[in-house]
Amino acid sequence: ASSMLRRAVARSLFVARPNFSSGNRFYADAASAGSTKGKLFLSFVCPYDIIVNNEEIDSVTVPAEEGRFGIFPDHVPAISQLSAGVIEVSQNKQVKKYFVGAGFVGVHANSTCHISVTEAFPLDQLDKTNAQQGLEEAKKELAASTSEKAKIENRIRVETFESIISEL
Repeated sequence: ASSMLRRAVARSLFVARPNFSSGNRFYADAASAGSTKGKLFLSFVCPYDIIVNNEEIDSVTVPAEEGRFGIFPDHVPAISQLSAGVIEVSQNKQVKKYFVGAGFVGVHANSTCHISVTEAFPLDQLDKTNAQQGLEEAKKELAASTSEKAKIENRIRVETFESIISEL
């Protein structure tokens, strides 16, 4: 593991670094031709479904590894890893909430946002009682786990059920 880290660090020394000294702030409107100014377009997908396909929205709030944050029109370009939690999509003054697994969000200079997650479920379709039962089962399986792989998988299940329960 330490040799992989050393290789990664060594490689990073040879990666070309962007020059940020030009004074460019890289706000979303800097690259747009005005066609999307004041608008935000979202694509939100998981492996088995397209939830939102390049639709104009008011905003989206995501559960990033660094903490929850909101994305609005003309947001600065960014990419962030998502953790299990709730994504809130605000469109036409209505908010739709989805419980998601891990994934990524990318915000581009032209005010488009792409979200790709492992799983997504409308929050109103999840049942707290079933989640609590699943949590108890996952805890029992974690305690009985003997292999490292089983421990990791069951730890993830426990954390996911805890996250679902906290959101319901």
